[in-house]
Amino acid sequence: MAPFAPARTILFNLTGHPAVSVPTALDAAGLPMAVQLVGRHFDEATMLRAARSVEQLTGWAATRAAHDLPRQADSTFNPATG
Repeated sequence: MAPFAPARTILFNLTGHPAVSVPTALDAAGLPMAVQLVGRHFDEATMLRAARSVEQLTGWAATRAAHDLPRQADSTFNPATG
């Protein structure tokens, strides 16, 4: 798996195009894989509809629910001390 690379996402922040990353499946290690959709300027509604369609077509909601584990508190964070 490639390390996080801001260069893959910053272009759309600079151009102002709406973009959304949609999880589609889990890889062999159980990590989510995703697609990134990019739309026309000021067309966020279409991007959200497309993202929902991808979720439905890939069955991500069912996959996520089946693999969802209870979240554990981060032992290094203490709300009292910040």
